[in-house]
Amino acid sequence: MTRWSRRRGAHAPAPPAHAAPGELYSPTMPERARIFTRSEAVARALAGTPALAGRVHRFGEVADLVLPPGGLFVARVPDEARQPGPGDGFAAARARFGWLDDVWPSAAWLGRLRALATSAHPLAYYHYLERGDHLYYAFGWLAGDGAELVVQQTSLVADDECTAVFRETGSTPLASASAWDAVLAHLGLASTIGFFRPEDELRESDWPPLD
Repeated sequence: MTRWSRRRGAHAPAPPAHAAPGELYSPTMPERARIFTRSEAVARALAGTPALAGRVHRFGEVADLVLPPGGLFVARVPDEARQPGPGDGFAAARARFGWLDDVWPSAAWLGRLRALATSAHPLAYYHYLERGDHLYYAFGWLAGDGAELVVQQTSLVADDECTAVFRETGSTPLASASAWDAVLAHLGLASTIGFFRPEDELRESDWPPLD
């Protein structure tokens, strides 16, 4: 059996037996949430949020990713700030993907992000769980002029390996390549690999500061 690998175009060998689908919350399996934006104004507003103080970064260059002149801004969302709460829309997606409610941000948290995003200053909330190169699931909540949700799960979570796009006003999913691809497209970016390289190559303490 092969497993979906986040390295674009590859299907990596299955993880060892101790990486069974039931072990979704092993300490060795990073589960992370990030906020991506090209807007410095949005980034500075995020940095002013107590939960994100010292957690907003400016990347001037990233290998395999063509960035705009102002760079790319990334916020590391701490665990305590992404505790699930009452859902903010997308009931059809949360009904289809049983794990989504367990990691879905609270309505208050998404409401703050929604207030910052515009069509001219879009942002993306990206959440994923992986072990090594093996992605279990991911979703991208994409805000700008309205919002849409891209949900991806692999066979490590359920037999229904798929990526689906949900509109706020609709319940019919549409095909999409991956949640990460959708995040990049939402921000007008593209990459030759299926993940954000600094996650692998830099300790979080070495990520560049906002200023």
